[in-house]
Amino acid sequence: MMKKIPILLTLTCLVYTGLKAQSHFDLQRRSELSIGLEGALPMNGWDLYAKNTKSASFGAGLSLKYVYNINDMLATTTQIGGLHFFAHNLDGTKVNSDQFFLKAGIRLKTGIIYFEPACGISSLSGNVPDKINGGFGASSITPFTYAMAIGAFVGKSFDVSLRYEAMTKEATVGYMGLRIAYKIPLGEVQ
Repeated sequence: MMKKIPILLTLTCLVYTGLKAQSHFDLQRRSELSIGLEGALPMNGWDLYAKNTKSASFGAGLSLKYVYNINDMLATTTQIGGLHFFAHNLDGTKVNSDQFFLKAGIRLKTGIIYFEPACGISSLSGNVPDKINGGFGASSITPFTYAMAIGAFVGKSFDVSLRYEAMTKEATVGYMGLRIAYKIPLGEVQ
């Protein structure tokens, strides 16, 4: 019985400390979720056969972003989403491609404006020229992805950002992206 008293006292102290800490640290209060429409304008690395014609004209998609606000100026981000790049007609053939991404980053806020560097991985798939048999064949790679965004909060519910995003694995392809998102606040930062 005497051994149980210090153990119970220790457990009571730990539970009390945990409950007290919980009142200061509330995950839901600091979190937000947003769903966004994505637009993309291919910039570099989309050329085929060293021509001046880009294989894709533009991209569109959706993304889901989770933000954990550390304080009023700093937050961490996790984003998952996908884009479909619509192809130009190249010699009678269209070369569509898709990007699915998972990125993590930090958000540096200054009032309604924020800066958001992020990195992660993508799955980039599409049709590529088959130099041996002619025509096109399916291909998929998993490149390292990095992005730098500048954005603004529009009211309490909307978030608009412009970013440069690139995927690199042996070569680099990049695009300018626009994200218009609806924020779902899971709680308020106090």
